[in-house]
Amino acid sequence: MISDKLSAAAMAQINAELYSAYLYLAMSSWAENEGWKGIAGWMRIQAQEEKVHALVLHDQLLERGAHSVLSGIDAPPSVWESPLAMFEHTFSHEQDVTRMINNLATIAMEEHDHAFYQFIQMYVKEQVEEEANASEICTRLGRIDGQPAMIDALDKELGARLFTQPFPGYTT
Repeated sequence: MISDKLSAAAMAQINAELYSAYLYLAMSSWAENEGWKGIAGWMRIQAQEEKVHALVLHDQLLERGAHSVLSGIDAPPSVWESPLAMFEHTFSHEQDVTRMINNLATIAMEEHDHAFYQFIQMYVKEQVEEEANASEICTRLGRIDGQPAMIDALDKELGARLFTQPFPGYTT
């Protein structure tokens, strides 16, 4: 059985993951409306991944005998001044999510919940990748700012992304 403290923190994380899905869907919509179809597709896949993150965590709570109580999800912003500003927001957001995931790992250690600690490690690893991806795209956009042909090339590259299950072996 999972402790009440860890369960509450995990439910807050589920909410954060679902907010992330909303945020990335909003970013996808903005990018699509601005003509950045590749970026829009990249963000849409990001939204799909976040939904999987929430569902896998939700299922973990159920498997551990907890009741997953869902709370309201805040509305995300819907407009950014540029693709760079949007990816800077993405990077900052992922850093916030990383702090929350690390907090979950810390609580699991404090509660001596080795099973949950082991489970949450796949999220810790995933966050390293999430931050690295957002940071790299920010760096690249910063270098090409104001060069439409270069931004178009990056947009096309990002549009080639395909959805892959973020946690192989887990089904939702």
